[in-house]
Amino acid sequence: MDEVRRAAKNSGWVFFGRAFERLVRLGVIIALARLLEVRGFGVYAFAFAYAEMFAVFTDFGLHSVLVREMAKDAARAPAIWGQGIVLKLVLSLASWLAACLIALYAAPAGEVRWATLAACFFIFGSFRIVSLRSALDLPFEARLKMATPMLASIAAETFSALCLLWAAWSRWPLPAVIAIQFLALVPGALVLGRLSFREMRPEFGRDFALWRRLLAAALPVGAANFFLVASVRSDILMLEWMSGPVSTGMYSAAQRLAGSLGVIPLALTTSLLPLVSEAGASEDAERVAKLYRGALSLVLVTALPLVLGGFAFADEIISVVYGAKYLAASAALRVLCWMVAINFALYVMTTVAVSLGRERAFMGFALSLALLNIALNALLIPRFDFVGASWASLITEGVMLCACAAILGRWVASPPFGSMLRASLAALAAGAALLWLPAPAFVRLACGGGVYLAGIFLGGGISAEGRSALYFLLPKKIAFAPGTRDG
Repeated sequence: MDEVRRAAKNSGWVFFGRAFERLVRLGVIIALARLLEVRGFGVYAFAFAYAEMFAVFTDFGLHSVLVREMAKDAARAPAIWGQGIVLKLVLSLASWLAACLIALYAAPAGEVRWATLAACFFIFGSFRIVSLRSALDLPFEARLKMATPMLASIAAETFSALCLLWAAWSRWPLPAVIAIQFLALVPGALVLGRLSFREMRPEFGRDFALWRRLLAAALPVGAANFFLVASVRSDILMLEWMSGPVSTGMYSAAQRLAGSLGVIPLALTTSLLPLVSEAGASEDAERVAKLYRGALSLVLVTALPLVLGGFAFADEIISVVYGAKYLAASAALRVLCWMVAINFALYVMTTVAVSLGRERAFMGFALSLALLNIALNALLIPRFDFVGASWASLITEGVMLCACAAILGRWVASPPFGSMLRASLAALAAGAALLWLPAPAFVRLACGGGVYLAGIFLGGGISAEGRSALYFLLPKKIAFAPGTRDG
């Protein structure tokens, strides 16, 4: 159980770091949306969506394989890490060259193209997406010591955000704003590199047999990651190409708000991963099923009020956060807020799948999702502009949810349909109060919240497994959870 406690502590650091990064990022996005206005913000969103597509190839599934191999064979970990650094350097250079060459033809000339070329440098030094820099996390990740890279990431992201906002406030050209954002990350990467080399000294060399073994293991995971990123980012790329930067800016404003809520299920899944892994390793299928069903019940109960609030107060949220110029984005937010519940459930489902070593089964499924999203965007954007892109994303995520539920229904257990139905009915009753009660907004919120809580706790909207999962998933409780102590 020491390993479980270490894993929970490690997960706590990951959650703290990622949550802080997301808060900083969200603040930066809100400020940029106001400073750059709709068109400039659309160009910024397109540039990073493009760079993220190519950043997948800097790793292509290699990171998770390297962590696994270094954790399994501590004696060979320095040699494995050294080969991993060389491989990632080669992949990063190839990805950057490909991204730059394609941008010369795919990105519109002028500001959009130069901004995109500047964003491509994040392939080397980003703390937020997969990059060459992420190789520096490997010694800490393999040894469950993520506190150091998380603290480095927090410092680097904060400094980069301050430099970015200063440049935007000073009205620098957008490509220069993106360039200063990247350059501000370099000192943090250098400090982290020094700390990583103190933690473990890599052994460089040419071991082509090891290269082949690592790449063969990474290829299915990397392909699945690329298809998933393509299904998520194709909407922004296609909006820019088909409708222009104003539509891209409107869509990105709504998408960033809905996506920022992902830190909530992350709080659960960072602890769910080691617990399900431990239960799966001991072949305790009943405990895996209870954790899975309980976590699903918890995330749905948490997500539904956010969905209702986003739908009912979309105009007010957009106006307060971004200003009146972005008010049209509320139509996209009303669609995307329904994705919050789907994404919360998918966090749990994909975490359980990875914990049980079944992630490779999703490669073909991820390809199908990417193709579906591209087809839906091609069909809906010309008719409905950025709202059509929102519907394309919602439909794609819904298909993924149904497929994941069916697959895990065979591997683990069926979702807790009874409690989920009761929670949904409680949410509908609360939504009726929010939308149609003839009273001020704060009164409607109070009434809707009371109705929802009554339905959840008195009407069985959260299952007994959900309460048990909450007990297990709080890191401070892990050492005292039933069945986890000897004697």
